[in-house]
Amino acid sequence: MDHLSFGQWLKRRRQGLGMTQHDLAQHVGYSVTMIRKVEADERVPSRQLVEALAEQLRITPDERTAFLRFARDELSEDLEDLPGHSATPVPQPALAPRSVLPIPPTAIVGRDTERASLGAMLQGDASRLITLTGPGGVGKTRLALQVAAEGQPAFSHGVHFIPLASVLDPALVESTLAQTLGVSDPSGRRLRDSLIDFLADKRMLLVLDNFEHLTPAAPLIAALLAACPGLKVLVTSRSPLHLRGEQEFPLLPLALNPAIQLFTQRATNARPDFHLTPDTTSVVGAICQRLDCLPLALELAAARVKLFSPPALLTRLEHRLTVLTGGAHDLPTRQQTLCNTIAWSYNLLDEVEKTLFRRLAVFVGGFTLDAAEAVCADDEGPRTKDEGDLRFPLGPTSFVLRRDEILDRVASLADKSLVIQMRNFESAEGEPRFTILETIREFALEQLEANGEADTVRARRLSFFLGLAETAEPRLIEAHHAEWMARLENDLDNIRAALDWAITQGKADLCLRLAASLYEFWFHRHYHEGLTYLMRALRLPDGAPLSRTRAKALSAAGELARQQGDWGAARVIAEESVALWRTLDDKRSLAQALLRASTAIRLQGDYATSLTLTEEAVGLCREVGDRWPLTLALNAWTIALVIQARYPAASDAIAEALALSRSLGDRRLIASSLSHSGHVVLQQGNYAAARALYMESVAMWRELDNRWMLANYLFLRGYIAWVEGDYVQATSVCHESLALWRELRHQQRIANTLNLLGLIARGLGDDEEADRRYRESLDLFRAAAHGPGEAAVLHNLGRLSEAEADSARAMALFGTSLRLNHALGEWRGGAFCLIALGRVAEQVGDSQRAGRLFGAAEALQSAGGPLIIPDDRVEYDFDDKAPAVMLDEPYQAAWMEGRAMTLEQAVAYALEMESPEG
Repeated sequence: MDHLSFGQWLKRRRQGLGMTQHDLAQHVGYSVTMIRKVEADERVPSRQLVEALAEQLRITPDERTAFLRFARDELSEDLEDLPGHSATPVPQPALAPRSVLPIPPTAIVGRDTERASLGAMLQGDASRLITLTGPGGVGKTRLALQVAAEGQPAFSHGVHFIPLASVLDPALVESTLAQTLGVSDPSGRRLRDSLIDFLADKRMLLVLDNFEHLTPAAPLIAALLAACPGLKVLVTSRSPLHLRGEQEFPLLPLALNPAIQLFTQRATNARPDFHLTPDTTSVVGAICQRLDCLPLALELAAARVKLFSPPALLTRLEHRLTVLTGGAHDLPTRQQTLCNTIAWSYNLLDEVEKTLFRRLAVFVGGFTLDAAEAVCADDEGPRTKDEGDLRFPLGPTSFVLRRDEILDRVASLADKSLVIQMRNFESAEGEPRFTILETIREFALEQLEANGEADTVRARRLSFFLGLAETAEPRLIEAHHAEWMARLENDLDNIRAALDWAITQGKADLCLRLAASLYEFWFHRHYHEGLTYLMRALRLPDGAPLSRTRAKALSAAGELARQQGDWGAARVIAEESVALWRTLDDKRSLAQALLRASTAIRLQGDYATSLTLTEEAVGLCREVGDRWPLTLALNAWTIALVIQARYPAASDAIAEALALSRSLGDRRLIASSLSHSGHVVLQQGNYAAARALYMESVAMWRELDNRWMLANYLFLRGYIAWVEGDYVQATSVCHESLALWRELRHQQRIANTLNLLGLIARGLGDDEEADRRYRESLDLFRAAAHGPGEAAVLHNLGRLSEAEADSARAMALFGTSLRLNHALGEWRGGAFCLIALGRVAEQVGDSQRAGRLFGAAEALQSAGGPLIIPDDRVEYDFDDKAPAVMLDEPYQAAWMEGRAMTLEQAVAYALEMESPEG
């Protein structure tokens, strides 16, 4: 009877355990040359080597003696000495043990849900072929090993792990399976038939690891499954096998918390004194997010904590691929750097797929098929380098990447786990959206740069998103604009990238076109960011400084500056826009610019100029003869008249606006005019009439599904309820408004509503709730750099401290609020702060200081003019007027001194008493 030599047996056993000669040599502490010679039967292993091999090859204690004698070629000699037993076969360890699974060196982290789901699939009868797919480094092999080990009892003939990464020829898969399972047939039959005979009556699980480069061998797996009813196959691959009955199990990167746990565990392995602190937890979370929570990337990054602190590592991860190297030596070479892992997948692509993959790298945060076709295809018709059209030829290739094949090619890249279809996403048209993990996208960008197409593809990206923005622009002011807001929000990262590239390339006109076209989007969602982009573009050298594009961008920037509370900048920018539109002699655009400028000027307290500008805008609209902009201008003129307390004229203006809007049949204009009618009666103290008008407009905005205006006028309805002391109604209405603002993601309006909810809580006597609402509001105002809002909330927090008799803290808060109000030119808030500081002075027994501050506040209120309308102000917890003059002469004298102070003197005097805020 023929038997394998020890060298032959050792080779099969090693391969069955998924180890290379290099792996085994490292584990036993001998050279690769020694292992190679033993396997070739050129060297008899020493006793020490045999003992080390027994440990790594999982030889049981009962088998150790026989194993040692077998390895040292001593067993047969001993048997020959026994009488009558010269023909006894040499006993050998089983060539196909019941279960041959490598033992991972570390515990699996954060895959409990996946383990349970995949385990249930493996135990069930629905599918006998399960393919675990996902990008390189996501942990497919680790999960497969874990689930296979846990499922061993269900497979009476064993679980066998068969690594295929080193098998480069699909034709060798059959012999690799046979060799691992110990199947041979000297009769000359086909090896496939021998495999089927061996597996036909067995209940066995085969784990085929790294199959993505061997998909031509997939029919072999189908044949084995068809002929062997007890067989199940678990495949790990970056792409499915596309066989009937295959059940794909896509494996995604880790969730954030498990990713932090994995990073921490591996970092502790690398540096035992590493541990998370409150300061480093957020940094480690940012590291995990930057690495897409991809397990291999996390492990490679964690090893770097030997050299870098978490903040330093986060900074270096701006260039991930150069940092994530130096993986464990017992990993395959392709997994020792992140770049190698991604390159393994990239090199399996054909040239067309490689080209598309590189070009898709310019998309940030995902892309639609429309975008991919427009930016990446070669057959867009004749192209010349014309910056007006933004049509650019792509580099010369030996093929044409046609527009009509982009869908299939993207699907192929998704199959190979280089592109991911975004789940839980569906556009209004039902179109899918795709993305590339940032770690993979960085590799693709490097390939794009090396190919020389980077700037050309980026220019085409700019062209596409400029077209999208200009298409969206008129639709963003329509009644049902939510889908366009959502579409732009989905592509915000791409828009940012396009704007950043245009700015770095000095393409002022294109950048201004894109940023200005997005005004409505910026205004409703990202006003601070929109202003930043517009100002960056406006500072670029411009070959057409008197262009309509520049005038439009200035107008948009001025309005966004106003929205942010920077009224001084808003006025300067808006006046520049007005001057440019006058030069361009565009009356309709000039009228719109005048209205925007009038608002910014009004907020600075220059009511006369504001009124003049709105009157001019009304005149221009009458001259142009367009009733729609005339209605808007009349609404704005109404506010300017109200501010000047010219109520009869304001009533006439808004009546005309309401009549025009009804004649036009435009329900948005009708609702807006009703709202402005509410402003007119509100400023005259007729809260009941204002409430009725606001409720009517709210009903119309709700019917029109205009969430922005609905949220705004619900807020004003809540404001009136607060003023009237109906705190229950105020709370209900403001909560509905707050929910809408959160949905619209408008941080300033969210902050404003939270501040009002704080005031309502104060009215209900719940100072703890008020404090919570104020602080949440303050954080948002500060994040949005909204000075007026920050000043108001600081004042309101001061009122809470004042009520608690914490004079020092109250003074600090009122003082900080006063500084902000003074810097902003906000006389109204400044007056409230002077009154509040006067009350604190009374609390601490300084009645003369209180008298001076009350006198200064009274003078400021007398000179300040009417209050601004609710749309523009942030509410204060205030006592409206300074206390009346007390009877004692010293107080009266102090009060008169305060009245005689200039504003600068009053502010300086008030701040003398301020204590540092604790």
